[in-house]
Amino acid sequence: MEKKTFYLFCLQPELAFSKSDYSRTSPTSPIPRTMGINAYFNCGIRGSIEQRLTKKIFLDGGVGYIARRLKTRVFFNQNVIPPPRQSPTQELNTAKFVNYRIIEFPLYCSYRFKINDTVYLSVVTGLIGNYLLNAKYGVQKKYGGQYKKDHFLGYSWNLGVGMESGRPRNIKIFARAVYSIVNKVKKDPYLFSQTEYQVAVTHHYLDLTMGIKLKVGTIKGN
Repeated sequence: MEKKTFYLFCLQPELAFSKSDYSRTSPTSPIPRTMGINAYFNCGIRGSIEQRLTKKIFLDGGVGYIARRLKTRVFFNQNVIPPPRQSPTQELNTAKFVNYRIIEFPLYCSYRFKINDTVYLSVVTGLIGNYLLNAKYGVQKKYGGQYKKDHFLGYSWNLGVGMESGRPRNIKIFARAVYSIVNKVKKDPYLFSQTEYQVAVTHHYLDLTMGIKLKVGTIKGN
């Protein structure tokens, strides 16, 4: 069997879902009945290398970037931000959004079904490590700007479906729709609520990746 290798170049549109208000969260009632869910459209880019392991199983991994905005309300703690933007008046500030710039390290496995000579469908699952570069908060102008983070934000486990098509042997187009079944997020020391000194802006997302596949090599096996 031939083990083929492909380069994947992708656009990564997504819908990010978060609670509408994190300022009122509590350990005993994380999502009050009066609290809604907000969705926000974001877009990133990704590059990966895919390897065919068997006739139907494929593995791909790479690196991506996305600026993920979460439309929500949460208290902003200006006492812990770097000087000189700290406030001597200690006024209460509420951020109207949180924007995380993230480097992603995805590893996906797909099981592929042949529909015809040019179209394949697949079941896809993946584990993604998320590294936070910086953050921006929707607060007053004097506290605005980007705040450097440079730490591991968390990880995601995604599950979904995919499709690829293309008559040429070396170039194909593909698309995936995957949802973050699990998305662990580290607490942000710049944010707090009525009951928690630090808040994790937990969220989920629907990833609608699309792109092209370029064949770059073949290893002949037994």
